[in-house]
This record gives sequence, C-alpha cells and structure tokens, in this order.
Amino acid sequence: MKVLLDANALMIPGRYRISLFDEITDLVGSCEPIVLMSVVKELEGIARGCGSSGRAARLGLTLAQRCSIVEDGGLQERVDDAIVFFAQEHRTVVVTDDRALRRALMNNRVPVISVRARKKLALLQS
Repeated sequence: MKVLLDANALMIPGRYRISLFDEITDLVGSCEPIVLMSVVKELEGIARGCGSSGRAARLGLTLAQRCSIVEDGGLQERVDDAIVFFAQEHRTVVVTDDRALRRALMNNRVPVISVRARKKLALLQS
C-alpha cells in the first residue's frame, strides 16, 4: 500500500513525539511511504525558520529521506491540491495533521491518517 505524507505529517514526530512510521505500519501494515517534491520544498522553507516549527521541519526533512520522493509535475498551484490530485490518481492513503487538507481528502473519499489526542495516529475514512 502507498502512503502519501504531507509536510504536517513529517513534522508530527517533532511536535508530538509520535513514532510516525511505526504508527503508520500499525494502522495499515507494510507500506511504501511517498513524499511529493513540492512537500519537500515546503519543508525546506519552514526549516529555515526558528523555533519549534523550524526544528520540526528539519526533523521532517530527515524523515523524508526514508520515503520515495516523487515529482508532482507542478500542475497544481497549491501543495494541498497536488496532494489531493496525487492521492486520487494513485489511490493512496494520506497522512496529515492539516484540518483543511483532511476535509478536502475526505470529501474526495481518500482515506486519511491523522493525529488523535496528541498521542497516536488514527485512520479516518469518509
């Protein structure tokens, strides 16, 4: 199974101290983690900042190296739109902690993994 991670997902371990890949594996079993190149670029921008978000983004960039990084072609203006498009086209599960993206994915019947109670990940389906 392919699992697509957004920037917020890759920042989860730095924010909540959740073991991202272990939690995903517990929910869906063996999987191929995927990150879009536009997500990597988004993380690079956040990582230049200071504070907890910058630290979480730097950790996220390290975690992204454990994933297959794919080019999204830049067809979508917004990263969230590229994630929704890619998830629909490739039938992936998406990991995100972004409320607006989660809603858009669920409206398009894409399964979502998100943080629950700041302690663990949960699989949500519309």
